[in-house]
Amino acid sequence: MTTPPAMQALHRWLERLSLPDLLDTRGHSQDFSGSRAGYINTRIRPLALVLALLIPAWIPVDYAFMPIGEFTLMALLRVACTAVLLGLFFWCGREQLTLPQARLRLGLLITIPLLLYGAARLLLNGDVAPGLILGYSFFPVLTVAMLTVFPLTLREALGYLLPVLLVYTLLEIAVGRTLDLQSLGGLWLLVLVALVAAWSVAGQLLMLLRLYRQATRDPLTGLFNRRALTEQIERERARFLRTGRPLTVLLFDLDRFKRINDHHGHLVGDRVLQVFANVVQQNLRTTDHFGRWGGEEFLAALPETTSEQARVVAERVRQACENERLTLAEGPSLGFTTSIGVATLHRDETLDSLFNRVDEALYNAKAYGRNRVVEAEVPASA
Repeated sequence: MTTPPAMQALHRWLERLSLPDLLDTRGHSQDFSGSRAGYINTRIRPLALVLALLIPAWIPVDYAFMPIGEFTLMALLRVACTAVLLGLFFWCGREQLTLPQARLRLGLLITIPLLLYGAARLLLNGDVAPGLILGYSFFPVLTVAMLTVFPLTLREALGYLLPVLLVYTLLEIAVGRTLDLQSLGGLWLLVLVALVAAWSVAGQLLMLLRLYRQATRDPLTGLFNRRALTEQIERERARFLRTGRPLTVLLFDLDRFKRINDHHGHLVGDRVLQVFANVVQQNLRTTDHFGRWGGEEFLAALPETTSEQARVVAERVRQACENERLTLAEGPSLGFTTSIGVATLHRDETLDSLFNRVDEALYNAKAYGRNRVVEAEVPASA
């Protein structure tokens, strides 16, 4: 039974939309999450500075229209919020933060205007100028609108938007305006702005994710490209220098791959590359880094893995490739093998030295007859 064209079009649209990636972070790579955390951090910083300048600037207006008691409380609160925002501004100047840290900073940023709104809503009454109350009533909308500049998942956006709606509703109940037409109108406006904000943050996330994947992924296999993989290994090397936990790399090369292309065509060669990438991924951990190094060469970085442990992984991959068969449209099935070099990073060693050693080990594996695992020699400086 054929699928109706409308359903096929809907399926293609959902694939382009990448809905699972927009809902939560489970499909995001560790590297992308780190990049997004830095992106969020760079947008928090200017917003914190702008709010730190604008919030105390309203103190003279409060002084002109508020009773002295309420003014004193609001002025102290504004000064305290300004101090927190300045602290957030300087805190965001630090590099290399995790996604949970970025979420915490964003939560702190949106709490400040919400706190001012709550205090004003409880303190101000009919004795002050209506325009002053109206000015404070825009703070929930401002809080929601601020979120639109951040690339967030829908679950993250919901985690920020629901507290704003809840605080607004509870404050309206506290001042006795639960079913008031103006109160319900304000809530309706806030919900509409929240929906627009959710759409905006998801759109930004999708755009950022697509740009990231175009810049860091190999289009054929979907693996990290050489540049992105090198950046990840540089971070792992920095962690190795801090903790002393081992870091081992595996360099793979498909044996006689040119012959496969010449005899069966490049389309079959592409399938072999894709199948090989899948075989290796099935034998690696989620914490390992794997990518296409160039042509038919692939490289995997295994954090917290000794050379002995890495050899076991490499041998498992070698055997899996040896047993793998590709079904061809014409003729018998096609098999392939791989040669693998293994090298473990030493403390005073550069990445260039590590890559040269593992490349030499791979060369020896091919020279010794292919379809084997060879460990690199220890560097002279070790």
